[in-house]
Amino acid sequence: MGNYNSLMEILGGFHLWAVSRLKRSWNLEKKYQILLRHLEAMMSPNANYANYRKILAKRAAALEAGVPTLPYLGLFLKDLTFIEDGNADMIDDKRLNFDKIAMIGNTLRSIQAYQ
Repeated sequence: MGNYNSLMEILGGFHLWAVSRLKRSWNLEKKYQILLRHLEAMMSPNANYANYRKILAKRAAALEAGVPTLPYLGLFLKDLTFIEDGNADMIDDKRLNFDKIAMIGNTLRSIQAYQ
């Protein structure tokens, strides 16, 4: 349904220590095991969420057709944090770093597109 934020919350709940210890509860039918592995692979943080970013790019193209999407906000917050921490505010202590400002703007524009 395009609600990736809730999907990440559900997957996070499945991986809680108390839940993952329930071995008899994890004896799922094969089709549910396959579905769970697929969802975990889709939202995997490997390579900076590369799989999820590909899916989100396809959904972003469909936004104009009215396809609703609720992205995982944690990814955008992580991007903003790395932009802020990894780039200086000033270049040569004289000029504003407009590249940093542009990166922040692009990330905020991406968030705003889903409203």
